[in-house]
Amino acid sequence: MLLVTPLMLTAGFGASFAGTVVLIAGLVTTSDGPPTCDGKVMRPGDQCVITVNEQRSSAGYEEMTRRNESTQRDSLIIGGSCLGGGVVLLLGGWGLMRRMSADH
Repeated sequence: MLLVTPLMLTAGFGASFAGTVVLIAGLVTTSDGPPTCDGKVMRPGDQCVITVNEQRSSAGYEEMTRRNESTQRDSLIIGGSCLGGGVVLLLGGWGLMRRMSADH
């Protein structure tokens, strides 16, 4: 148990910090407005050519709008989950630390 407590506290702090950053990024990021492709505003009917790992694909205006909306939602879900998990680890580590100090 001696090694578990600092690991839980460290992991809890890291996860809480990362979760907070991602959560704030998700809250600050807005999906308002039209989607963009290479920094240019898209209009209905436009296609955006996307290259990932040397593989090209195309996404239309509607798809890019959906991607913008899902990015914000995903950031909120991931950030909230990391923050919640980090808090659980911090509370667990803190409880173990108190228990160990009470036993001595």
